[in-house]
Amino acid sequence: MLDNDCSGLNPAVGSKTAGFTALGIFFFFGALMASLAATTLLWRGTALDRIWDINPMAYKQLAPLGRTAGILFLRSARPSPRQESGGSDAVFGDGDWRS
Repeated sequence: MLDNDCSGLNPAVGSKTAGFTALGIFFFFGALMASLAATTLLWRGTALDRIWDINPMAYKQLAPLGRTAGILFLRSARPSPRQESGGSDAVFGDGDWRS
């Protein structure tokens, strides 16, 4: 018969460490920045374009790629429809806070 005693510590299932939380925050930040960069590359001339003042060299290199770079940034920031757990920074970050 199956013993349902949960008093033992299973090393595979434990409390989440601060490292996992930090990694989740990092992935969310990456997804947010990829979305912001995609928005400014796809729709130019908005108030968000001022964000490129932080790193003008990156804008100079990405601006010629325009829509192509913007679409790729959006693709990296959204969940993958083919995978149950997703395939993006946002989804990997979300997994750290699930029970």
